[in-house]
Amino acid sequence: LLLKDINDVQYDVFNHPGIQFFRLKTPRNETVFGLMARKPGVRPWIIVKCGIFCELENSSTVRDMLIHLYDDSPFNVIILNSHTANSNIVANQRVSFGGMYEGQEMMAVAQWLKYFSPFTREIAAIHGMGVSLGGNAALYAGLYNDRTLYKGEKLFNSLVAYCPAINMGNTVKEVFRKTAKGVIFSLSTYRKMSLARPEVPDVPATLPGG
Repeated sequence: LLLKDINDVQYDVFNHPGIQFFRLKTPRNETVFGLMARKPGVRPWIIVKCGIFCELENSSTVRDMLIHLYDDSPFNVIILNSHTANSNIVANQRVSFGGMYEGQEMMAVAQWLKYFSPFTREIAAIHGMGVSLGGNAALYAGLYNDRTLYKGEKLFNSLVAYCPAINMGNTVKEVFRKTAKGVIFSLSTYRKMSLARPEVPDVPATLPGG
């Protein structure tokens, strides 16, 4: 599908009978916002970390992932809010870019799903995917997954980083450099971060001129 076609797709995420929103607390006492798309039976699951500013809403990004991973495939799908989403910033009282914390969050959700959720008997395998900025989370989750065993086994059977931001320092420099695209992205970032200013004291210091 072309980008215009994806944006025009009618997909009522909020009223789909197989989709529900949920909220978890990680062992670090952080709030996780997730969207779960589930079909009956034992199936492989995919935990997806979406990209910068991604909120769990009826957006083209969320619709695209659900159409291809859930409706067109045999998987059950969990999509996780970005740490740059306004709801996540407010709930956890901090702004986080990159995969260190988001990778830990993916691990925490996989651990909950496999051992503590109501769906432990419905899991054939657990896979992870990160998109764009979320791809950096998938890279970190892959590192954690290789070095951390739960009950003698890895949490994820595989992890994929889709168009990832690999080197965050270079990525930020490139995105915010003084070009037309950089100015537009800077303004967009400023507007997004400003939404959290009234509730998160640290946000002003992270903004240009804040």
